[in-house]
Amino acid sequence: MANKIISASELTSSIDSLIAEVTGLNSFLDTDHWDNKAKSMLEKVALNIDEIDSSIANVQSQLHQAQMDFDSKPLYRRLLGKSGEIKSLEKHITLLQRERSKFDDLAERLQSTIDLTPNSPEEQKSLIKELRLQKKELQAQKKEVAAEMRTVRVESRQKSVQVTNYGFKSLNTLATTERRRLRLNREIELAPHEDRKATIERQILNLDRVILWAESIK
Repeated sequence: MANKIISASELTSSIDSLIAEVTGLNSFLDTDHWDNKAKSMLEKVALNIDEIDSSIANVQSQLHQAQMDFDSKPLYRRLLGKSGEIKSLEKHITLLQRERSKFDDLAERLQSTIDLTPNSPEEQKSLIKELRLQKKELQAQKKEVAAEMRTVRVESRQKSVQVTNYGFKSLNTLATTERRRLRLNREIELAPHEDRKATIERQILNLDRVILWAESIK
């Protein structure tokens, strides 16, 4: 008999609370105990994903049969559009797929947190080394973004100088309009770089916090 599917929202608060416990872990015994709880929760999520997959397959089978029945009807009946049964089954599949996506997200959050909890000095050393390497790679990416931003600014200044060299006076309407356009284009070009830079900086700060926490485990 199939198990009842627990909604993702029912598990979200429990998983949020479980993940929040991680920063309070300060020994390998603590992390091992936490891992066991997290793995138990992950199994529960996996079971629900299996149940949803089974339900989706079942509804898709019903949809296939309903579609075959519909296709066998006379043309004038088919011209009236999909039957209510087909629409209902399609909606049901969409809802199930959305729920599965939520469970996938929960599973990913749990697994990624489990991967960050060392259960021995060896795992701790390996984790810290990996995190420091990730930080180094992010710092390199940040330098690349900064260089790209400098290039955009330099090119914008050069274009602005060209406007002045063309003989426009500072108060000339055409020159003023052109400089405004150049500034706007520069801001537009810089925006994605600034967003990426801010994202990288947040990731580096988060890595710093995780490294400090991982080093504190005894």
